[in-house]
Amino acid sequence: MRLLSIIRKEFIQNIRNTKANIMMILFPIVLITILGAAFSTAFSNDIALDNVKVLYTINGDQELSSSFKGFLDDLHNEVGITFTEAKNKDAAISSIKNTEFSCYINLTEDPQKIEIIKNARFNFEANLVESLVKSFASRYEAISQIAQNNPSVLPSVLSNPAMDFVKIQSLDKKRQPGALDYYAVTMLTLILMYASQSGFWSIKTEKSYKTGNRMLCAPVNRMEILAGKTLGSIFVTVLQGTIVLLFSTYALKAYWGTDIPTIFLIIISEAILAVSLGTGIAYLIHNDGAGNAILNIIVPVLVFLGGGYFQLPESSSVLQKITAISPIKWTNDALFRVIYDKDYTYVIAAIAVNLLAAALFLGIAALFSKKEAV
Repeated sequence: MRLLSIIRKEFIQNIRNTKANIMMILFPIVLITILGAAFSTAFSNDIALDNVKVLYTINGDQELSSSFKGFLDDLHNEVGITFTEAKNKDAAISSIKNTEFSCYINLTEDPQKIEIIKNARFNFEANLVESLVKSFASRYEAISQIAQNNPSVLPSVLSNPAMDFVKIQSLDKKRQPGALDYYAVTMLTLILMYASQSGFWSIKTEKSYKTGNRMLCAPVNRMEILAGKTLGSIFVTVLQGTIVLLFSTYALKAYWGTDIPTIFLIIISEAILAVSLGTGIAYLIHNDGAGNAILNIIVPVLVFLGGGYFQLPESSSVLQKITAISPIKWTNDALFRVIYDKDYTYVIAAIAVNLLAAALFLGIAALFSKKEAV
């Protein structure tokens, strides 16, 4: 009962803190809305190809030249790629070097080959054109083989332009997060880390108002006070996070997947970590200003390493090793994998990292609380 009374007192005290609730609820909602709108194009899966310019030269027989020109016309009409015929190869290469065009296609009859020269600056566009040209070459080769082995069916084949002999299809096209979806997750995990301020000031306020000593005059020990205040702050933090999650889901239409219970488990583990971090720092650092400043340094760094502000590149192995020290990295990865891949391999690791770090800071708080009042 004594523990429940402390939890209830801490819960009510935090709920009545209007400024803290505005920060923990309204602030992430505003950020999700603004960042989701501002970076919507950066997360778009739609690719605009209307500015892709390609040079080409054809030196083949009439049949091959006609087929290739028809292929280029189809790409221009359906995809929007602009093809320009070059007078000679040297002039075309010069234009590629001057970054006027994405790539240059040179089709020759003797020997029969298709040569592609790409500009590295337009690597994606050039690689796409190369893939399309390879598809044409495979289709043309298929038709040639039909003409040699069974020419009687060739007219019916050529009369069906929709017939495609090379088809690449993804069998497991997965949903990808848009800007709103991405920042709904990262802004929630960001703001949960600022619950460390709740744990920090929960301890410091009792010391400033000398109410800690008065609590110890009652039949209650230091561990009950520490546990009650920590649990009270955790319950408030989970409630605040739940409100943000529900608002982003139903009002902003952010996607949180189908396994909400697992999502909640990960969020609760981070809330425990955040409050425990603040509690541990409150006992470890006696100066209020210094302790608050340390939290304001630790939290943004952990959030940055976790990709909370923007997506970090995954190509650098060194960066991957550095980001692994951030619990937010583990938390965000676990959330995104559960939401979009239904992959639970990171869930246990993320929860374990959060709870182990929380246990460390609570151990510090318990150790130092024995040496003073509250």
